[in-house]
Amino acid sequence: MPLPQGTTTAYQPARWRWFLSRALVIVLVLTGVMLMVLNRSAVRVGDGLTSAALDGVAPVLSAMRAPFEWVKAASGEVQSYFFVHSRNQALEADAVRLKEIESHNRTLMAENRRLKQLLGIVEPEQDVVGAARIVGSTGGSYVRSAIILRGARDGVAKGQPVRDADGLVGQVIDVGYASARILLLTDLASRIPVRVEESNRTAIASGLNEKQIALQFLSPGEPLKAGDRLVTSGDGGTFPPGIPVAIITQPRGPEPKARPLANPGGLDFVLVLRPFVPEAFKNPEATSRLQAVMPEHAGGEAIAAPPFPVPDKPLPGVQPAPEQPASQPTPDKAGSAKTAPATPAAAKPGTPKTPAGQAAPAQ
Repeated sequence: MPLPQGTTTAYQPARWRWFLSRALVIVLVLTGVMLMVLNRSAVRVGDGLTSAALDGVAPVLSAMRAPFEWVKAASGEVQSYFFVHSRNQALEADAVRLKEIESHNRTLMAENRRLKQLLGIVEPEQDVVGAARIVGSTGGSYVRSAIILRGARDGVAKGQPVRDADGLVGQVIDVGYASARILLLTDLASRIPVRVEESNRTAIASGLNEKQIALQFLSPGEPLKAGDRLVTSGDGGTFPPGIPVAIITQPRGPEPKARPLANPGGLDFVLVLRPFVPEAFKNPEATSRLQAVMPEHAGGEAIAAPPFPVPDKPLPGVQPAPEQPASQPTPDKAGSAKTAPATPAAAKPGTPKTPAGQAAPAQ
């Protein structure tokens, strides 16, 4: 059948291509909206899809990274062979310097240990779930995350902190059966309570999606200095106190900047830790004993447990306060005890009294 006047044979394919492109755009938009709704809903169907995607992508990323690891190791061996003499001299100088630091640190550690024993301070322990290898990381404009080959079968769960040999790395946010995803501390959504070691000031370390992090809600105190070290404070739980986080590089301004000690771009092996639980929540018996010792808090709010053990009995040499007696008998002149005379009852007006001072009975 001849085509209508003014049409060509290329008209039909062009029309179908236009129709398919518009349909594909509509399908993609509807799919994205559906995934967003499912991710925000209470059903959380997106969690299962995310876990399945992690388990499928993690082995592929591990296999793709293996050749790069071999090349990196080989280049390191060649470089160390050519620079062995200069490195040997540098290591000898570092050994002499480290011996002096070790001697000084041993003295400080011994004094610190004795003081903690004297005050009864108990340091929280870092409970390790396990070590894992980083098999992939993303450094986009909005998300800074990494994937590890540890999952629910290994005891990994959401919210667990992650660190390496240098310091804090981030926090687990997605968990699959054999893999998990970590939100790095440089991510824009990362918020970590920290403390300045030198001045004991507290702040919130906030990610900027850059190589540095910012300090927000900095408490008042001594001025910051470049080189001050930030460690986790343990406020609010989750992150155990004392983990190195960053070094301050820009102490001035409304939000000082700091450089993370753990290099987000050069991570290899990391440790997954169990969330830190404060002692007041972990040991409520100590709080109840303290409330028994301090009854003024029995009816008020629950108070946190002290950093020292509460004794069950008075300490040696400390006598309890004597109780105030309700009534004491008064001794007479002969030494015999007699009670105080009772107050006579008031008689009615006009009623005659007996010589003994008692009211006479009514006639």
